[in-house]
Amino acid sequence: MKKKTEKKTEKGIEKRLKNLKRFGIEKPVIQPSSEAKKKGWMQRIQRIKILEEIEKLLDMSYAEIKARKEDMKEHPENYTVRQVKLIDYILNNKYLKDLMDRYIPKAKQDIDINLSGEVEVDKKTKKEMMKDFKEGMKLLKSLKKDE
Repeated sequence: MKKKTEKKTEKGIEKRLKNLKRFGIEKPVIQPSSEAKKKGWMQRIQRIKILEEIEKLLDMSYAEIKARKEDMKEHPENYTVRQVKLIDYILNNKYLKDLMDRYIPKAKQDIDINLSGEVEVDKKTKKEMMKDFKEGMKLLKSLKKDE
């Protein structure tokens, strides 16, 4: 048999859910538990640590990174798995692609809708983008020569 307080809380919850449904809200917004919040903070802290390590590695010269990679092969006990993986990532071609994706935006699409309801999508091809890029580079060079 349930206690009085349990019955009261159940009735209170049911009333709140009815009121929410009346306003078109199906599920109530539930605050995350303290454990979930702690996990989120731990993930943020780990992400910050990784970004700081990447920044340190990027400040090194290429020769220093190569020397460190060789040292990792000779003395793996001195390095963490994170350090090894980050250096492998930075020396990999995928890092350059990720970096370019972050700093250079994707090609924009222009969408025109006619009065008849037809949709026209104007997508730039890679060739057109490269042509625009080369023209821009020529313009920059000519401006530098003028100075």
